[in-house]
Amino acid sequence: MPNARPNILLIVTDQHRHDFVGYRGAGWLRTPNMDRIAAGGLTFTRCYVNSPVCGPARCALATGKQPHRLGRLTNSDVLPLSHRTLYQQLRDHNYWTGFVGKLDLAKYANGFPGGGRAMRTDGASPEHFVFGFCRPVEIDASMDGAIDRNGPYGRHLERMGLLEAWIADRRSRIPRDAVVRRQQLQRH
Repeated sequence: MPNARPNILLIVTDQHRHDFVGYRGAGWLRTPNMDRIAAGGLTFTRCYVNSPVCGPARCALATGKQPHRLGRLTNSDVLPLSHRTLYQQLRDHNYWTGFVGKLDLAKYANGFPGGGRAMRTDGASPEHFVFGFCRPVEIDASMDGAIDRNGPYGRHLERMGLLEAWIADRRSRIPRDAVVRRQQLQRH
């Protein structure tokens, strides 16, 4: 079917160098899933983030506007609901839009110390749907906090039958991550 619409999988990470995946030459890292996705899809090799701070960068990606035009310069700022997003455009063109992880377009009481309001127990909020998502699952706090079985991300992994495997994988990586970080610091 030459006219079939493509599936779109957008992976956004924080503090992640372009060459810290196997398919870009990092033989000391095991990233088999990302390597497999990259082999069967499209990767961008000349992309640059428009802000060194994750929240403003994610808002800029969502809207196509520079962080200073959004008034979003720090991680404590929120994206006003009045801005049109890429995710709304995709949803409005009959794409099923979802995310799992840290969206960082808004702040929640259980995901940002002293800020925001409470998120629903399934990791979604009304704002997520306004931003254009059909099925959002925002994690609470950091990825380390996802080990909490009672948090939205922990419950999501449990519903998917993945929680125990995620916990085992995370625990197996903690010592290795610390060694890799020390080696990286020593090189610079």
